Amino acid sequence: MEYKQPKKETDNYAGVDFGIVKPAIFSVLNNYEDIVYQECISGIKLRFMRMRYKQKRKAKDLSSHSKATSLIAKNS
Repeated sequence: MEYKQPKKETDNYAGVDFGIVKPAIFSVLNNYEDIVYQECISGIKLRFMRMRYKQKRKAKDLSSHSKATSLIAKNS
């Protein structure tokens, strides 16, 4: 599948660095290489978010009353 989108001229560029010390750093730079915006996701925050969404999926599976999804949710 190919999706063609006309190019837009912009003064800002985004980049993501997946590192060893910090799991992810997101930065937006302008043409002069000045940092416009930067955000760092800590390992603690990332683990909390993963745990939270895992619990939400588990609760949703249990509430669906399906035998297959309930067995999978109980075993994980």
